[in-house]
Amino acid sequence: MMKRTLNLAILLAATLVAAACTFTQLAYSNIGLAYNNAAPMLAWMVSDYVDMSDDQKEFVRERFSRAFAWHRTRELPEYHRFFEKVLAQARDNITVDEAAIDHGELRRYYHRSVERLLPDMAEFLLQLDSLQAKQMQKRFDKDNRRMVGDATEAEAPERLEKRVDHFIVHLEQFVGEVSDSQREMVRAYLAKVPENVDERLADRRYRQSRILAMVQAKPPREEVVAELRRLFIDTQAWRNPDYQQKLRDRDSALFELIARISASLTPSQREAFQRRIRGFIRDISEITASRGADRG
Repeated sequence: MMKRTLNLAILLAATLVAAACTFTQLAYSNIGLAYNNAAPMLAWMVSDYVDMSDDQKEFVRERFSRAFAWHRTRELPEYHRFFEKVLAQARDNITVDEAAIDHGELRRYYHRSVERLLPDMAEFLLQLDSLQAKQMQKRFDKDNRRMVGDATEAEAPERLEKRVDHFIVHLEQFVGEVSDSQREMVRAYLAKVPENVDERLADRRYRQSRILAMVQAKPPREEVVAELRRLFIDTQAWRNPDYQQKLRDRDSALFELIARISASLTPSQREAFQRRIRGFIRDISEITASRGADRG
């Protein structure tokens, strides 16, 4: 649940990471619609983990609405500037260094959005009772079983092809149809990057266990906020050092892939990418302008 929530907070920042999230396909077709309906949809997603009381439902809807009002006012202008920079980079080739810098900027946006949501997350968790904690535990266990099942349902070569297909779907949303050579670039990147199923599962289980422990123990609100910050922002404080290195290696490989794909773009693909970025910029402008008109 938390990861989905945080991914939605950076919905518009999916360009360079080709990230999948619940509303990705909707966002590609109509970011404004996805953004403006994200708060009620997120409230619905929370209800998939616990049966909420009417007061809790109203709390979640109201706090998500507040968060998105803040995001619209404070963060969307930053995204506008970011995409303007990416548009300038895309006129020739995005370099490895530029991809790394852009990625770091996206992470800062992500962390700011997480930080803004932490008090609301903490207050919600402290409202949950023992029955709701059990419901959350069951849903966590179900998600974990699905993750393991997805990682073991096929042999490694077949799983690799599925990962390639998944990546290509997102890539083609930005550049149009990819060539065979570009597909091979993606395959080489994903073949190089391990799935890290055990480490990812350990991360999830650790976060889940800490969240459930707080729901059950009901520590002071500020302690919950601090622990959530540690779990979702200050991950280096608890994550296995070997896994942290694997993630750094994965990111480095991604930056190299972005540079190779960028250098390989045909004129029509480059124009498609620029058109997509201009669309993001236009959507951001329309979202912020419509809210300004509402206030006026």
